[in-house]
Amino acid sequence: MNGKTLQYVDNEKGAALLVALMVLTLIALLAMTLFQNTTIELQIVRNDTEKKQQFYLAEAAAREAAQEVENMSSAQLMDAGGLNWIGTADVDLTALDLTDAIWNKSGVDTSGTVEIGYTVVETSGWIDLSQSTSMHTYTIMGVYDVPSGIRRGQSVVEIGYKRRF
Repeated sequence: MNGKTLQYVDNEKGAALLVALMVLTLIALLAMTLFQNTTIELQIVRNDTEKKQQFYLAEAAAREAAQEVENMSSAQLMDAGGLNWIGTADVDLTALDLTDAIWNKSGVDTSGTVEIGYTVVETSGWIDLSQSTSMHTYTIMGVYDVPSGIRRGQSVVEIGYKRRF
């Protein structure tokens, strides 16, 4: 009986299988961890890309407004009362609603599913009265605002603009 016990102890044929299973388990855990990290990184990149796109759309709307101001005649700018999107009061950005009259819809995205607009606030009156023309300073805001859905998000770009007339 003593010899049989030694035979079982000397028989190590199953140890290689056990070691191989442990190594495969470690490799599987490592692969799952890497897969999870890759998935999270892809989500981060997707979110970052979406936020950048929203920012650039808002910036494009602000630049569109600046071009509108540049193309307007001096008489139109002096009598901007007929244009709701040019005002002299600060804009409350805490409650954005692009259906308000102060916002002009932007032509940046014409798909109809995205809310992009701009508004202009004249922040100065006459700066230099000694000149035949005066410098006017404007704050131009471009807004991307989609409250729900797959393209939801909000971005506001504010730029300064000066025009002499």
